[in-house]
Amino acid sequence: YVTASLGLQVLMNDPELALNGASLILPSEQPSFKPFVADSSRAIKYAMAHRMDLLQLELQVAADTLEIQVAKNTLLPDVAFGAELGAIGITDFGVGRAVEDMFNGQQAIPWSLRLSASMPIGNNTAISAYRAALLQRLGDIADTSQQRLTIRQDVLSALTSLESSARQLRVSHQAEIAYRNAWKGTQD
Repeated sequence: YVTASLGLQVLMNDPELALNGASLILPSEQPSFKPFVADSSRAIKYAMAHRMDLLQLELQVAADTLEIQVAKNTLLPDVAFGAELGAIGITDFGVGRAVEDMFNGQQAIPWSLRLSASMPIGNNTAISAYRAALLQRLGDIADTSQQRLTIRQDVLSALTSLESSARQLRVSHQAEIAYRNAWKGTQD
């Protein structure tokens, strides 16, 4: 019991429990020797929902999707629109008078509109960036799938280990009962 108690104290990480062996944790009831049956699909689903490493990979795939959209936009022509409104005729009367003259019809308001579009010839840099973003996303999707398989395998291995330990406990318990009965038979 002492070794199991110490292991439990470490797992509990309770600062009130001394790890020097002075306190002993004992179960409040006898262990159950019922067959251990685990719901593997439920355990796998829970593990998939609560693993931070999987969440991190999924967030990376989402970031990769954004990078693809940005890279795809660089393949499009660069279109710019601009407009200007000016004031002319600033005289000794100041800016206020010039603005007043423009809006009372005594002076024309200068304005201009501008539209431009450009596209690099070949656009090889943008095409390469787009392809690199696609490949990065595919690699991260593969990593995510691999991590899902690893998590599934880890859960199934842990459940198999638990089932094996439960079987071993039941066998040990049955052997103990058989030895007690045999011993009692020798005492009569």
